[in-house]
Amino acid sequence: IHVFRSRPAVVAVFPTAPDFSLRTVDGQSYSRGDLHGKYILLEFWASWCGPCREALPEMFRLRREFQDPRFVMIGVSEDEDQSKFEDFVAKQGIRWPQDWDPEGKLLARFSSDAIPSYVLIGPDGSMRFLQKGYTADTYLRLRHAIDDALHNSVAALKP
Repeated sequence: IHVFRSRPAVVAVFPTAPDFSLRTVDGQSYSRGDLHGKYILLEFWASWCGPCREALPEMFRLRREFQDPRFVMIGVSEDEDQSKFEDFVAKQGIRWPQDWDPEGKLLARFSSDAIPSYVLIGPDGSMRFLQKGYTADTYLRLRHAIDDALHNSVAALKP
């Protein structure tokens, strides 16, 4: 008789994302609790931020690539002037939900003061990915984190 012993499964432990609630410029309200069961990508940016502008085509690309109903992408603008923020969103044709947070209160809740910053929150409220700032591989890192979360995580396999 051969007895095979399997090693215990390694389970990644992710920190819990801070609770948040926001109201988008189109009047929609979102909170971490309301979005329970979904993957949430928070994108912190500002219209005057050069790296944020450089990343914008990549954000459009991510939005097109991940049409999964379990995935929600929300932009959070750190612009001080609401009209400049809203004009930028309209002129650029940004169609994913956008929140205006001129004092950076939500960004600070994620222990960041850098823009752009990106946070991927899992369906259980865990923080799956955090990147402060923009680099040449930001798109690939975000794409990998989202794809991995949607297709390879235990939470993604649950109905």
